Amino acid sequence: MDDLNIKGSGNDDIIKKASGAYRPQTLEEFLKEMDELPRARLSKKVEDGIVSTPNGKRPDPSVYMSKKEIDIHLSLFDDGAVKIQSKESFENAVQRYGSSIGDPDTGTYVLPKNVVDKAISVSDGNPRVLEKLLGLEPGYLGDTPILLDINKMDGIRIPTGNESGAWQGFWEPGGFTNGGIPEAVVNQIPSGGYTVTDVFK
Repeated sequence: MDDLNIKGSGNDDIIKKASGAYRPQTLEEFLKEMDELPRARLSKKVEDGIVSTPNGKRPDPSVYMSKKEIDIHLSLFDDGAVKIQSKESFENAVQRYGSSIGDPDTGTYVLPKNVVDKAISVSDGNPRVLEKLLGLEPGYLGDTPILLDINKMDGIRIPTGNESGAWQGFWEPGGFTNGGIPEAVVNQIPSGGYTVTDVFK
């Protein structure tokens, strides 16, 4: 029976919640958990070289990450992927692409669903904290960000940094935001391939 004691899915978690003893993660605990996730540890020289290369000319991640590192990273999305953006940028995208989300050529950034649930919790209703975790410019999410829960995901891959959403000074190679959260890119999400809810309910 010991083999059935899978981390995070045992009865202990359920009992703690039911008895009121369950305590949400702090921001520090969340960041520590993210830092302990498997990742490609790139040298500063390699990282700086990739970042300083202009958007559109950066190398494919397979150049500096092993197949195993890539596979392990993408497995973080096995439980689903989501996207967080401001209400305004979502509405602009709908006008621009007709309800499809993301650039038709370079795709759109997504985050693991289970990680984002925790990130929302530790941000405690503060969009500025969430922006920092997601590696976004301060104020980008506005005051009422929305969550896109993706149900039709195609072409998931490690970001190259050549995507339209790879902002200079914010994007980092290796599949993590500069706030320490794992990220990936998927092909443009078609209309009907996602559901929309408010991040802070």
